[in-house]
Amino acid sequence: MATAKRLTYEGAVHYLFIGSFDGEAAFRDDRDRQRYLNSLGKFLDLTGCLLYCYVLMDSHVHLVLKTPQGNLTELMRRLQTSYAMYFNRRHEHRGNVFHGRYRSTLVEQNGHLLKLSCSVHLVPIHAGVAARPEDWRWTSYRQYLNPSTATLVHPAPILSYCQGSPEIYRTFVEAGLGKSGEEISRIRKQAFLGSPQFVRVMKQRFSPEAGGATEEDLERLTSKLACQFGLADLDNVRRGRTRLAQQVRQYAMYLARLRWNMRLRVIGQVCGGFNHATVSHGVKVAEKRLQRNPELANSLERLAASIWPGEEDDSDRTDPGPPA
Repeated sequence: MATAKRLTYEGAVHYLFIGSFDGEAAFRDDRDRQRYLNSLGKFLDLTGCLLYCYVLMDSHVHLVLKTPQGNLTELMRRLQTSYAMYFNRRHEHRGNVFHGRYRSTLVEQNGHLLKLSCSVHLVPIHAGVAARPEDWRWTSYRQYLNPSTATLVHPAPILSYCQGSPEIYRTFVEAGLGKSGEEISRIRKQAFLGSPQFVRVMKQRFSPEAGGATEEDLERLTSKLACQFGLADLDNVRRGRTRLAQQVRQYAMYLARLRWNMRLRVIGQVCGGFNHATVSHGVKVAEKRLQRNPELANSLERLAASIWPGEEDDSDRTDPGPPA
């Protein structure tokens, strides 16, 4: 059976749970843990990914990181392979160290990210291996309390939700002491973590059939583009052979595909009966043209958002507030 494609994009923030194979110890001593962190740092640098927080336990790892280039798979492939080779060589072990398919959750970059980091830093307490989060050495929590010492992680984005204050962040984390660890278990079973708007947009982005923009939305968008560029109507865009009509068609294809994630076949039908190859080519041409004209690109984005909000409208996002 084919493996499901990873849900990721440029600038995405992911929560990862990486479990060992058959629950065996992935780290037998501190030397193993340090080697894992060293390798993680190396491949973060190579891939340009940013680590926000982490916890290493005996049989599993929790990571929260950002992928500016959308290359989560590359990072994890390099890291998992490198560590497995080291572990098997050192311990004369054969086979997998970690379970082949790690779990990943896309996280909205607001207060949900703050709550997630608190849950991650509380893992050692809920596992019964430490009385307080700062007592567990193999976590990023101490670097949050003293950001000037941070080397592997980037605390600033999450601390920004606490006015940049380590003490306020400590208050958020300690609010979870004495509570169960069910929250982090629940999160790792989810594909998306965020507001209802964020979840809806992510579902639409990665599952075009799940309640996103419709063919009628695309017809409205194309009609508005025709008006904006001085063409008579929708049919003039669909059937027009002038250079302007072609460009307007390509803009409609671009917005429908890259903003609304509509299927190529559907876009082709609405825009005049074109096949998927023509639509794909039109999207690429429009993208290059708009990269040279940011003002026009922003104008078209606003026009698309006025019809269906897509992934950049956060008007009804809610901040979850401090950990309950």
